[in-house]
Amino acid sequence: MLDATQMKATKLFAALALLLGIAVSLNAQAKLPEGWKVYTVLDGKVSLAMPAEPELDTSEGYPLYTAASTAGVVVFTRQSDVAISEKDAEADLLIFFRGFRDGIVEELKIDKSGLLDPTKFKMGEEKKMTYAGLPGYDQSFTAGDVRGRFWIANSGREVYAIFCITLAGTGRPIDEIVFPSFKLIK
Repeated sequence: MLDATQMKATKLFAALALLLGIAVSLNAQAKLPEGWKVYTVLDGKVSLAMPAEPELDTSEGYPLYTAASTAGVVVFTRQSDVAISEKDAEADLLIFFRGFRDGIVEELKIDKSGLLDPTKFKMGEEKKMTYAGLPGYDQSFTAGDVRGRFWIANSGREVYAIFCITLAGTGRPIDEIVFPSFKLIK
């Protein structure tokens, strides 16, 4: 049983912990560009900063979230029960990453929107990168003044993928905001 002094100390500690949590949350939100917000998706399992309210599309059989603004576009998805074996997880993920990336690149190269110049398309180096404790693969590209970036990682047989395009004239590449904001919520 706690005495009165211990009870006051416990309540004070709880109040300070709550205030610290609120301050950290507000500080994280304050670092986001104007109009950006951290959204919780996948029934509360993932949080991610996006430049606008994400639109959900499930027509392909998996959740696909897209948010667009004058700065660019963010696409986030998760696929479950992907053919990733425990024995060859890294190789399987790399194959999946390259398929994901190559499919988007082919679509971008025939893009008729005028947002990017497909004749100036250049791929960056494929790298290993970890976000939210999930190791995965990361690769950027440029198409004239437009910058794009892919990241994909797995947690068992679940694959998480983020794709960002930063449009010309935007100061900070949006992937630098989106990728580090990715969090799995337990």
